[in-house]
Amino acid sequence: MQTWPSGALFGLTEARRKLARRIAVRTLSAPSLVALVLVLAGIAQSRLAAHKAKVILAAVKELRAGQSTFDDVQKVLQLTGDSYPDCDAEVCDVQIIVTNSWYAKLHLAPLTYFSAVLQVRNGVFVYSQIGEVIPERGAAAAWQSSTYHCQVRHRQTTYLTDIPTDLLVFTSSKCSSQFYADAYAFETGCLSKFGGCADAEALNPRMWNSTRTKR
Repeated sequence: MQTWPSGALFGLTEARRKLARRIAVRTLSAPSLVALVLVLAGIAQSRLAAHKAKVILAAVKELRAGQSTFDDVQKVLQLTGDSYPDCDAEVCDVQIIVTNSWYAKLHLAPLTYFSAVLQVRNGVFVYSQIGEVIPERGAAAAWQSSTYHCQVRHRQTTYLTDIPTDLLVFTSSKCSSQFYADAYAFETGCLSKFGGCADAEALNPRMWNSTRTKR
């Protein structure tokens, strides 16, 4: 009976392993590899979006209607990396938008927006509207003006349910520091969360359960 040397048997096993590796590489180099690259790019984009929104939100929270200046608003705008040629000290109306567009296109999460609207008149910051929106699930927003009272409103935007789907908060310099902090406690991580955030409550859970009141 003919016997195979152990070295030949080992060599045969190694050949099979190399063949298996080549097959795996060829398989991954096809559409599956492209899909993997797209998913990784989508994850990276969503994380960058969440970080950008977090940085902008932190800066916007420091603005006070009727007290902050055009220069203060300019510092916020510089964080976006974009230019705003129509914004000057006399009249400035800008909107900053950050989205998880790649994440949404890959169906890894619903499209989610972070938005900041800022207004300046005669060198003074006078108004802002900051919020997050998931068109399919709800929205949470905080308005600021020197004329507003400090209050919270839940608004129903669909006739199919009794559950409120929007959270609206109104702030001014008259609000307590705690109320103001809660009003702007948006979860910017919703931009990068796999599957997205569930509803308006998840966009700002700290403020969701508050009732319409002054603080």
